[in-house]
Amino acid sequence: MKQLFFSEWERMWKRKSTWLCLAAIPIILLLFVKYHLNQNLKLDSSNTSYVNFLNFPSMVLREQIIIFFDIIILLLVIMSVNSEYRTGELRMVMIRAVSFLDIIKAKFLTIISAVFVFLTINFTLSTILGFIFFKHESIKFRMYTHPFTISESVLYNFKYYFIAFITLVAMIAVIMVICINCKTATGAASGSLTFIIASSIYPSIYSIVSNKMLGIIDFSSLISIQHHGIFNLLAQKPEDVGLIIFVIALYIVVFSLIAFILFNDKDCYI
Repeated sequence: MKQLFFSEWERMWKRKSTWLCLAAIPIILLLFVKYHLNQNLKLDSSNTSYVNFLNFPSMVLREQIIIFFDIIILLLVIMSVNSEYRTGELRMVMIRAVSFLDIIKAKFLTIISAVFVFLTINFTLSTILGFIFFKHESIKFRMYTHPFTISESVLYNFKYYFIAFITLVAMIAVIMVICINCKTATGAASGSLTFIIASSIYPSIYSIVSNKMLGIIDFSSLISIQHHGIFNLLAQKPEDVGLIIFVIALYIVVFSLIAFILFNDKDCYI
């Protein structure tokens, strides 16, 4: 299992697409720096949408997680499953004296590890860029009534990134199931994007139709949890904590099991 993991890890970092995703992080962060510097000119520093050194890492991740990190996961899973199936690399792995369950576990752990690396780099660079470009004064975080000190903001940002990482693990499990079912890269990309878009809009559709929003509807969507559920968990007065934790855990457990069962079907890939 250990050798299989390192083999998957080595293959992942041999792909140009992985390095391109990594290289995109500082570029995207710089674009968000420019955007927030312009937005700050229109906002009072007491506004919770105002960005400075202390809250830049968490504020920027909220904007990145769906449009950037979820898409990175989609690319990593497609390259690990669908592209390897198309090129025959997956069959070469399968003829080794290893179980199908070990193969999918190694792929799953490799992608999780890569996402962790991306998030760590994102956190480090966003902290450095925030220090360079934004003011260093204390500031109120969203859903808090008092301004944060440096130590409080660092702890908050760590918590935000940790919870975001857990939601991304759930997204990996979901997209892994979709990609295993769709052997072509086009089908996998279409299915995954459909899931992301549908998860983004169905809570809003429910809200418009019923003229109200129920927490169980809103936070049944993984995208909603990524977008504003993390703020709820870390709020001064946390809301829907049990529901959000249950939904994230359900996504991870259920879709991981489905992925393992599907991949264990030998006839599916040989």
